Amino acid sequence: MGINSKLHPNNNLYERIKTKVFDDNGFKGHWGRTDLTKEVYLKTYEALEIEPPDLDRVKYKAFGLASKEEQKCLDYLGVPEGEANRQVRLEGTRYDVDGLIGNTAYEFMGDFWHANPKIYGPDHKIKGYTAAEKWKKDRERAEVIKSKGYDVVVIWESDWNEFKQGLTTELKTEKW
Repeated sequence: MGINSKLHPNNNLYERIKTKVFDDNGFKGHWGRTDLTKEVYLKTYEALEIEPPDLDRVKYKAFGLASKEEQKCLDYLGVPEGEANRQVRLEGTRYDVDGLIGNTAYEFMGDFWHANPKIYGPDHKIKGYTAAEKWKKDRERAEVIKSKGYDVVVIWESDWNEFKQGLTTELKTEKW
């Protein structure tokens, strides 16, 4: 069990340090999270007076985090595994895409994190942002990706779940 688990005896210390580090760095989203998380771990080890491991040797995904369901969906769509096709940073942008085949960028949108409009109203607040603000940010991101010559295909978590459970015969995707 890691220190980021609520069950870990030092989780309260970790959470306090994480909040301070993220607040001190103006952290408001998931961009740049790896560097801040690394800083949180180092400060937590220091507070506990424990020698930290060499965090540069810890393996991270190239960019971003991928859920198991996202991975299953990308498998179904035929997106090959590996750095060239999954969690790919697009050159000339600060964005990564979940999956990439040729000029098609696949984005697996979590219903909560991206405020699925089938579930949330525009004024619903999630982690300090309204759903409308999240939608605007996602659309702006998609426009940047499209400006680099990619088609953006979105799969919503709930659409994937319905397909996976056999409630629909075809996986619903949206071209943005």
